[in-house]
Amino acid sequence: MLKLMQAERIQSPKMRRFLMLQPDEKEKLERGFAEGEASLFLEGLTPTPFGQSLKKRVLDGKISIEQAEAELCAHYIPAASRIA
Repeated sequence: MLKLMQAERIQSPKMRRFLMLQPDEKEKLERGFAEGEASLFLEGLTPTPFGQSLKKRVLDGKISIEQAEAELCAHYIPAASRIA
């Protein structure tokens, strides 16, 4: 069921549209990413290259934050289920 939900949330490359972020929207996203990274650093962690690539694609307007969230879940949830 979880995989079905994830598959529905991730759009195919043909369905993705280039998003034009307004300057205030981009600033808000940059601030949110900076706060998230600060939280990681406080815990002694660093952002992964995969996470950094998602951040760049969101800020470049190539994917939405919702698409990034879906890709992040699809990437990490299977790994977490292998641990449990």
